[in-house]
Amino acid sequence: MIVPQSYQIQINEHYYSVPYLYIGKRVDVYTSNDYIIVKYEGKEICRHLRTDGEGRTVVDSHKPEAHQNIDRKTASTIQLMMCLKSVKVWMTAYIVTAYQKSNSIRITIDQKKLPSVRA
Repeated sequence: MIVPQSYQIQINEHYYSVPYLYIGKRVDVYTSNDYIIVKYEGKEICRHLRTDGEGRTVVDSHKPEAHQNIDRKTASTIQLMMCLKSVKVWMTAYIVTAYQKSNSIRITIDQKKLPSVRA
């Protein structure tokens, strides 16, 4: 099997990462009940626990550094979005409470009363 540009080989419906240095190279893949073993020129280059069903098993060290950075940025973006979502939920609750108390839509935000949120 030739390692594709995605450095992920497909076994049944599951994808397993291979160190990116082997992109374009022919590797041998061995499967057992428990493991997927990938060898290059007879030398084992990676081993994964076998997973049945669709999905991906990707090891960070198999990725080029540029791809690792993308994943870190994506994780940071997701954390920020979750933080903003929390603030939005809190603000919505605050607005509903303010409206129920006064039957008006006068909204003031006191920065000291905002919950502290860390990303």
